[in-house]
Amino acid sequence: MSNHPAPPFILVPGHWLGAWAWDGVAARLTELGHAVEAVTLPGASSPEELPVSLTDQVDALEEVVAGHATPPVLVVHSGAGRVSTAITD
Repeated sequence: MSNHPAPPFILVPGHWLGAWAWDGVAARLTELGHAVEAVTLPGASSPEELPVSLTDQVDALEEVVAGHATPPVLVVHSGAGRVSTAITD
């Protein structure tokens, strides 16, 4: 077994979904001993937050990623793919 800690998982839902969409997955990963953070991108689940740009969402996800001491594993769904691609380039 490796002496390196497992990387945290960041779960990013697609359009019109919030962090809640990952509740089942997050619970299972946590049960398995993983650090997990599910996020809601700005404007993704609340029309009241509009207008929100791609840059706003990229900046928000970059902030979440930067908050981890080790590089996380990004798990993205649907429309969040464009956001994750922007930060992983």
